Amino acid sequence: MKKIKVLFLAFVILLSACSNIFQSASKQEFDEAYYVNAQVAIDAQKWDKAIAEFEKMSANYKARTEVREAWAGAYAGKCGFNFATFLGNINSISGATPILKVLMNMFTNVTVDPYYCYLAQTKMEEITTLAAERTTSQALFLVFIGLARIGAYLKAQADQDADTNMDGTFNACTPVGSFGMTTAARSASGKDDEFSDEEVKMLITGFGLVFENLTTTVENIIGASNGSAIDAIQTACNLALGAGACNITDPTNSNPLTPAVVTTFRALIHTGAGNPVAFGAGSCVNPFFEPGCCPP
Repeated sequence: MKKIKVLFLAFVILLSACSNIFQSASKQEFDEAYYVNAQVAIDAQKWDKAIAEFEKMSANYKARTEVREAWAGAYAGKCGFNFATFLGNINSISGATPILKVLMNMFTNVTVDPYYCYLAQTKMEEITTLAAERTTSQALFLVFIGLARIGAYLKAQADQDADTNMDGTFNACTPVGSFGMTTAARSASGKDDEFSDEEVKMLITGFGLVFENLTTTVENIIGASNGSAIDAIQTACNLALGAGACNITDPTNSNPLTPAVVTTFRALIHTGAGNPVAFGAGSCVNPFFEPGCCPP
C-alpha cells in the first residue's frame, strides 16, 4: 500500500509538472501567434489592430527587444510616421529652410495622432534609456520619431486646412491651460488650434530626442549636410531657450523646461525664414528668436 501511495504521489507531481510545461508551451504558441498577427497588421497599416495584438502577449514575450521595436513601429504608424516618406524627405532640412515648416509639411494630408510618437519613444526606452547602448537602427528610429513628433503636433494644430502654411487662426502664443498632450484631451478642450504647455514641451523634447541620438553613423545615413543643419538648429535652440533646454528628452521634466522656456518656444514657432537661423513655421522676423514674435 505504501508503495502504491508513493507511486501515486510521484504520478501527481509528474502530471503537475507536465501541465506547467504544456501551459508554458501553449502560452508561447499564443505569443508567437499574436506577434505574427501584429506583423501582418503593421504590413497592412492597421495600427490599432497591431497594438491590440502586442497588448495580448505575456509579460516575458513583451520584454523581447524585437517585440518592443515592432510595437514602437506600430505606435509610430499610428502617429502618422512613414519611414520611407520621412527618409525621402529628410533632405528638405537645410540651414536655409525653417525646420518647423519642413516637418509640418511632411504630414500634409496625413492623418496624425501625435501622442503616439511619444509612446513610440517610451517603448524604445524600455529597451534602454542610454543612447550609447542603442544600435544604429534604434538611434536612427528615435531621431526620426523626435522629428515626426514635432511635425505631427504642428500639422494637427497649425495646418488644419492642409495648405502647407500656418493657419491664420493658429496661435501658439497664448497659453491655454494644462489640458494635456493627447489628441483626445485636446479635442475635449475645444482648443484644436492652440497648444497646451504640455504639448509645447513635447515639441521641445522632440528636438532633445534628435540631438541625443544623432550619432556619427546616423549622420552618415541621413547625409552630412542634414547632420550639419541639425547641429546648427541645436546650437540656435539652446541659445534661444538656454543651455541644455533643447537637450531634454522627457516632456515631464520641469527643469529646465520652465514656464519661461515654454513661452520663448511659443514665439519661435511663429518665426520664419528671415531670421538669423530659419526655425519656425510662421513668418515673423525678430532678431535671434526674441519672444517679440508673440504679442505681449
